[in-house]
Amino acid sequence: MDIEQVCEDFQLAKNFCFLYLVHGVDVRNYDRESRQAFAHSLGEEIRFVTSEQQNNHLIILGDLNMNPYDRGMNLAPGLNAMMTRECVRRGQRKYQGKQYDLFYNPMWSLFGDNTSGPAGTIYDTSSQGPYGWNMFDQALVHYSIVDKFANVQILTQAGATPLLTSKGRPNSLQASDHLPILLSLKGDNNG
Repeated sequence: MDIEQVCEDFQLAKNFCFLYLVHGVDVRNYDRESRQAFAHSLGEEIRFVTSEQQNNHLIILGDLNMNPYDRGMNLAPGLNAMMTRECVRRGQRKYQGKQYDLFYNPMWSLFGDNTSGPAGTIYDTSSQGPYGWNMFDQALVHYSIVDKFANVQILTQAGATPLLTSKGRPNSLQASDHLPILLSLKGDNNG
């Protein structure tokens, strides 16, 4: 193998990223502890995959059925997801003698009514959703590629189809009870 090919293969590997699509256990059939246990198992799976593949460039995307502040999202053996880029810059945190990689959760910045879009990705006021708005749909970015993160937004339109009702809540009759999210990364040409 010549040196040019080795360098080209290295560049491809450096820009390679795993996309982990997740649908967590639902809030109607599983209690908080079960969802936390799911996050712990998912964290173990992710650590196994990154170790086996020797690549920690990873994005987790999906309906996690937890809010950003839920324990499964924040505990080190769970998803270890923090609210700011600065929090994840150190790369890892130590818990009970073991190092755990940090993830950036940009969904925190879209939570609440002081944002330009909806206050969450799902609206539920049943006994399972006492907050009204929840942020169950999330995107987590591994610390190793946090500088490649550009933007995340909650979509309220699918082409010409509005995804919100007149009250500004997800229109489950027209589309889904969850609003989709769009994650944008910086390309090599964008920085």
